[in-house]
Amino acid sequence: MPRGERPLEADGGPLLDFAAKLRKVREEAGSPTYRDLARRAHYSIATLSGAASGRQLPTLAVTLAYVRACGGDEGEWERIWRRTAAECASNAVSDPGQARDSTSPPYCRPGAFPAIRCRHVLRPREPHEQTGRTSEEK
Repeated sequence: MPRGERPLEADGGPLLDFAAKLRKVREEAGSPTYRDLARRAHYSIATLSGAASGRQLPTLAVTLAYVRACGGDEGEWERIWRRTAAECASNAVSDPGQARDSTSPPYCRPGAFPAIRCRHVLRPREPHEQTGRTSEEK
């Protein structure tokens, strides 16, 4: 038997409202398991459960696949997704002192984590140590 989803906070902003609405669509579809949704939507179980977690806004493609797998209205959900994305963007701009918002990826870049060095930084114009040619010269 699959374990239940983590409860969402009552007043958590646009992401949690979005997640609650996605969960409601799933509930109205008869509460299919994420395994069944994954088969129908052609996305992984983790991707689909993450879409309804409220931690970050899923991509539009994932959202529409989730809704399609539940038999929901894709046109309505595209509007809901765009409205939520705009709200998240305006919240990020209105609070510039906030650390990285939950929709931006934590890419490894030099200086991102002072105690950690990035080992694989691409430097396409620097000459290769042994050949003396740049990566663009072949």
